[in-house]
Amino acid sequence: MPGYNDIFMRDFVGDTGQIPSTTRVAVSCSPDIIPAGTTQIPNYMTALVNNYNGAFNYFQNIQQNLYNYIYVRGYNLRAGAETGTIALYYAPSSLLLTPASWINNRISNFNGTQVANLSANATNQVVVGDAPFYWQPPPLAPNMGHYCLVAQVVTPNNPNAFPSSGSLEDFAVWVANHPGIAWRNVTVVTSMPSSSYTGFQGIQNPQGSAVLSTLTVRCVNVPDNTNVQLVCPVSGPQPAIAVNGAVGPGNRIQDPKFPNDKINIFAAVSLLPANFQAQVQLTLNVPQGQTLPNDASVTVSYFLNSNTSSKAAHVGIAPEVVGLTSADIGAAAGNGIMLLLGDYTYEFDLH
Repeated sequence: MPGYNDIFMRDFVGDTGQIPSTTRVAVSCSPDIIPAGTTQIPNYMTALVNNYNGAFNYFQNIQQNLYNYIYVRGYNLRAGAETGTIALYYAPSSLLLTPASWINNRISNFNGTQVANLSANATNQVVVGDAPFYWQPPPLAPNMGHYCLVAQVVTPNNPNAFPSSGSLEDFAVWVANHPGIAWRNVTVVTSMPSSSYTGFQGIQNPQGSAVLSTLTVRCVNVPDNTNVQLVCPVSGPQPAIAVNGAVGPGNRIQDPKFPNDKINIFAAVSLLPANFQAQVQLTLNVPQGQTLPNDASVTVSYFLNSNTSSKAAHVGIAPEVVGLTSADIGAAAGNGIMLLLGDYTYEFDLH
């Protein structure tokens, strides 16, 4: 895999800027987009360089109707000095965030402009935007979830332009091949008054024809016997999106990138009609007397089902990665490919 040769932002902790991104199951947990709440981080230029590899203790949920400080940083892979700017965009939470849904939603910077400035003196240097973004988000209805953030680094050598059109396959390739674009679609769950938790995400098929898709629920370090449900309550998808199962040995997988994590996967394959738009609802029910540990997370991912002859196959994953087969996703034996379109993660910090 080739490496990026400029300032990049990580898709995940451990991302080194390879093209395409080495994670194909979730790209929306960038540790380099940092919503810090309603107060500034003291000495942020130093603090956010020093904690590049953790501890990641500044992340807050976006507070609606209040002004939020949001920091963005990058890492310079260019041989020598480099300068650039960062732009930040927002959209209501969704599993598919094509540029049309956020390109007009710019967030202003505290420096009085629409961008943060970056300046690296040498290669392999962490660079932090010269000022935080400062934003008072309007309120969302409860079933609209939370806000998602998209960051764009622009340098003299890599403008990282947004695609103005194209198919869902084209979008999947763009997401995987642009380390200068980062996404943060994360909710930090700090309290569960009961043993259950519910979250909502948007899902769309903007194309003029039906698409065969897969939704997965990836549970990391979630206790066995936790009930997991993912449903789309409206008609249209065939079959209906209706995941309902218990975390346990039968749905556990091994991920060599995360050998120390307990990972369980649930999946629903469905044909989404043309121009479809709806909400999906995630519900977790933890067994009585248990709680979710602080390293638990749940990621809902949206894949386009395809095959090895697709022009986007090089950025896809085999269905076996998520516990499925080629036949499960409507492809001939051994020819199935799943193209990641987007995802949303719930991180639990209950103590």
